[in-house]
Amino acid sequence: PSAAAGEDAVVIRPGALLSPSHARRVAAHELEAHVLPRIAARGESLGLFRTGFRRSGEEEEARALVSEHPRGCLHAAQRRELALRHRAALAVRAGASFSEAVGVLSAAGAPLEQAVELGLRAVRGGGLAREIVYLPAYVAVRAAFAVEPELESYFRRGRASLAGARLL
Repeated sequence: PSAAAGEDAVVIRPGALLSPSHARRVAAHELEAHVLPRIAARGESLGLFRTGFRRSGEEEEARALVSEHPRGCLHAAQRRELALRHRAALAVRAGASFSEAVGVLSAAGAPLEQAVELGLRAVRGGGLAREIVYLPAYVAVRAAFAVEPELESYFRRGRASLAGARLL
């Protein structure tokens, strides 16, 4: 990935050149959905906002995608990349090697450089295929926020989940 969030900072991959639209997407995704809620959680009396509710990791990523949408950052190319990342994760979870995951992505029309980059994402962490959570969680969180918009306020307070927000 070109950027990652820590507890109070966003780290950009060394040498990464971000276009203005990619920089806006990174800011919306990493700052609004990851860093600012973690900073806000420091002031919460309920420690779960700091450590995270069950499923907060996946749903935090989903909220990050939701936050990109109204800013025009979740454009066709970004949605296609998310779909390709999901395909690669499915392949790795089914036992595909790195080269097999790259083959799956190439067969789906990804240029070789993108297929290699996304294949690496899918196999990082020993084949964790973490990318598999983004799309299903995005659909669930976006639908929940449409019906219960007040739930989003809990995600601003820290590492929340839909179930945790509903409980509170």
